[in-house]
Amino acid sequence: LALLVAAGQALHLGRLEEAARLADRLHELHPDDWTSLTIRGCVRSVEGRADAALADLDRALELTRDQGDEARLGALSARSRAARHAGRLRQALEDAEEMLRLAP
Repeated sequence: LALLVAAGQALHLGRLEEAARLADRLHELHPDDWTSLTIRGCVRSVEGRADAALADLDRALELTRDQGDEARLGALSARSRAARHAGRLRQALEDAEEMLRLAP
């Protein structure tokens, strides 16, 4: 949990190199955890690595299927932002619509 918080804080503060390093380490430790993929996808999106970001976030969404709506909403929100930043507005809109279906 501490590594996840540190990666998120580094990303929030714009320290992308640190955020990327922490996100990669978190993913190494927890490769099948949706939160590790979500934070790494967010970092990659901010770095401008759209394809890598969306791949991580697609996988995160797959892993949330049995985690409940809150987990799914978190991964959808991240993927919607990444898609918007990549200019993939249709995907961003579809993700936003799914979020509204889950939490009207």
